[in-house]
Amino acid sequence: MNTWDEEWIVKDYDTLFSGVGMNSQLVGYNDTYMQITDSAENYGILFDGDGDGDVDGSEDYPMYNDIQIVDATHTDLTVKPVLRVGNASYLLNKVIKLKGDKHLVQDFSDGTSKITLVPVTEKTISEAVGTGDLIASAVTIPGTDKKIGMTGLEYATNRTAGWPDNATFAIVEGGAITAYEERASDDTDKKLLVDNDLELLSGYYTYLTAITSDSVTLAIGKEADKFSIYDGDTDVLGYAKAVVNDDGWTGTATDDEFRFEDAEITIKKDSKAVLGSTYVSVVYTSDKEFDLVTEKTVTTTSGSELKQTKDPWNDFLNIDINQVSVSGGTTEAVQLSTLKDTAVTASDKSDYNLVLVGGPVANVLTAELVTAGKTTGDTGAVEVVSGAFTPGKYVIVVAGATRTETATAATALAGMV
Repeated sequence: MNTWDEEWIVKDYDTLFSGVGMNSQLVGYNDTYMQITDSAENYGILFDGDGDGDVDGSEDYPMYNDIQIVDATHTDLTVKPVLRVGNASYLLNKVIKLKGDKHLVQDFSDGTSKITLVPVTEKTISEAVGTGDLIASAVTIPGTDKKIGMTGLEYATNRTAGWPDNATFAIVEGGAITAYEERASDDTDKKLLVDNDLELLSGYYTYLTAITSDSVTLAIGKEADKFSIYDGDTDVLGYAKAVVNDDGWTGTATDDEFRFEDAEITIKKDSKAVLGSTYVSVVYTSDKEFDLVTEKTVTTTSGSELKQTKDPWNDFLNIDINQVSVSGGTTEAVQLSTLKDTAVTASDKSDYNLVLVGGPVANVLTAELVTAGKTTGDTGAVEVVSGAFTPGKYVIVVAGATRTETATAATALAGMV
């Protein structure tokens, strides 16, 4: 067990980081946001950002993407959940997403182990032709009545041979253009280059994050809103601690890892603990095995033909459910507690969906259903009984006429989920 100490769940850094060391972006990250985007940003342990009971919406975001096993003994397991953002040097002048919000990495100091972030909004500006179109297509600067428009974009294949990339930006106030700003890729400063501040508006950062032949995308944020995070700072963006300049990942001076850590969690053997405000729990089994289990509320329409499809009872069997209620014409799937057949009460039978293991000889509940003519209990397969003990509730019977047939039914159920 001691070999687990100080280990990360993501053992191979190439699983989380591509390239050599941590100088490249994270695997699956969007080039612009440096945010894990594997199937709509769903890599890691997600937080229910929109509060709708699941983590598959556009406002849900990764809370953690790795776990460190701090200590493991025969009696308990101590873990630390983290969000590993990436190499701070590489992220400089790029936009990242933290807890669903975009931030520009405006500065990084290796010597002082400090990173400076600016909350930003990204705006895409299409090239305009003529003054009227320029004003109409201008995008609003958040928090102001000012806008930025663009015309005369010459980029890559659509520019004059030998000329630099260039564009003209218009500052719009009160429905009129008040200033023009020329930017080109060969300027001494204020270059028209990706990851560069175009300095279009006083008091604001206007970083170029993307450019095409007919549009540019700017990350816009107020200079007054920037904030710095030092290595070891506590209570940062809701995390217990920030690590800004860790060179311990590959053991080289250029690792410069930037990550957020939450408090250590100790789990006793044969128990579990929830990771922060997520639906995921860390489980430390009686066999001293480590696992992550999703816990959430699953709702399915009353009267669903569970025998015809894996959904929704696939979730019902695979996920620990932590809430049971009936309202609005729906029945929520139940927590999978284990009880002896003789310990199940009348209230349990009326309030819960049940999985019964064993035929009428071995299980008194199965025998009750056989007597009522709702199942034979000896099919050697899985049977779903609607309204078994009460309308709107289901029973899954896993039974056979013999122990062998019951085992066959259990195997069949395992193959269905």
